[in-house]
Parts: sequence; C-alpha cells; structure tokens
Amino acid sequence: MTIWPNTYIQITIHVALHCRRHLTESSASYIPATISLWNQLPESFKNTPSHREFARLVWQRFGAPEPPTLFSVGQKSENMHHTRLRVGLSTLHAHLFKIQHPNTPSPSCTCGHLTEDTNHFILRCPLYNNQRQQLLRSVRTILPGFDNLTSNSKLDILLFGKTMNENDGICIAQYLHTYIHHTHRFDPPP
Repeated sequence: MTIWPNTYIQITIHVALHCRRHLTESSASYIPATISLWNQLPESFKNTPSHREFARLVWQRFGAPEPPTLFSVGQKSENMHHTRLRVGLSTLHAHLFKIQHPNTPSPSCTCGHLTEDTNHFILRCPLYNNQRQQLLRSVRTILPGFDNLTSNSKLDILLFGKTMNENDGICIAQYLHTYIHHTHRFDPPP
C-alpha cells in the first residue's frame, strides 16, 4: 500500500465520498470516516503511485463533475484572472483587503469607489469605461437583452456562463478575457 506524506489524498477521498453523505450524522468524525472510506476503496486505487493518478481515479469513479469548457478557454493569464475573479481571490483591493493583505489598507478602488470588487471592476468602474463598452457590445451580439439584466445575472453570465449553451459561453468568456487584458488591471507593476 502506498502512503503519501501529506493530507491531499485524505481530503480527496473525504470530498469525493464522505461529503456526499448527510453531514448531520453526529458519530461521523473526519478521521475515522476517512479511514473507513479509504478501506472501502479498491486495492488498485490504494496502490496508485502518484497523487495525480489517484485523484483522477477517485474523481472518475465517483462522478466528479467536469468543469465547463469555458473555465479553461483562452490564454492562461486571462483564464487565471477570470478564475480568480470568479472565486473572489484576485488582486482587486476588496479581495486583498478581505484576506488582510498587508499592502491593502482599504477595499476602495483608485477611482474613489468604496469597494473594488468583481462587480465594480467588471460592470461599474469608470477607469475602464472604454473597455467595458467594447465588452458589452460584444456580449450584446449574443444576448441582445443583456443590458436589462440585474448585475448579479450579468456576472453569472460573464463569470460562469450561466444560462448559456457551451459555444455562447465560450464566446462570452473570450470577450471577458479581452476586457481583462485591455484594462491592464492585473498587469504586474513596472
């Protein structure tokens, strides 16, 4: 049996198997539950020589969802920023302030708005009006009624491709990537 020195495998097993069960069972603590789940795995899984292969087998066997194609489309840097915006872990001031980054004394935007969050950056910041107008023109070619949606619905479409078919979602992701690139907001300092 292969034993790895970190907890990655236990977490993978726990998430793949245990979290699907009802978490209201008071007798199920993390370590005994994880050991029990490990013991239920086929020997071929337990003897897998690498973390990556083990995780692939577990996720494949227990039905991990495949991420939408639009989550991995385009250039790596824009896709990375898209993902960071999606999960709220970008270098926007509100995101850095939330994690108490030492060089971010406030969540405010350089435009003067109180909070530089994902909503502000993509939909409102006056510093990026020209880039935003191009983004919105492009999105309207696919969704003519986009302007009539709520801010939350707009972000769901731009960040997650919600309510979109795959091809349209990919196009919109590429439009957002172009916006991100042209704002230069996430460029490293000179």
